[in-house]
Amino acid sequence: MVLLAMVEMRAGKGPTAAEKALAAEARERFARLCEEVRPKDLFSSEAVRVMVKDLGLNRSRDPVLAFRPKMSIADRVQQTKKKCIVTVRSSMTVDEAQAERSLNRRTRERVMWPLSNNGNLEDFWIQTGL
Repeated sequence: MVLLAMVEMRAGKGPTAAEKALAAEARERFARLCEEVRPKDLFSSEAVRVMVKDLGLNRSRDPVLAFRPKMSIADRVQQTKKKCIVTVRSSMTVDEAQAERSLNRRTRERVMWPLSNNGNLEDFWIQTGL
């Protein structure tokens, strides 16, 4: 870091031979230090967390702030399907539902309705994009 600051002070001119020798010596010492001591021994993970939080580099994982944990791919697909399903509550007859179904075929929507065709459908599901 000091050598980089010296380069800026000299307006971008190349380092001298003495500065190159100092940099090589610093690299050797740093390499030896890294072989002997792990970074976790120098800084605790709690200290790193506090510093990251102080710098504002992470989002809060507080449940009060509506943080959602990571979901698996299957859960994401399931959630997307749930978002696409719209519940329609009405008292349509089977004929009206079939007319609605043929209309939805043209708009590439699929109607899924109950197995029982009793003439009055209280609930049926319009599932789009599937």
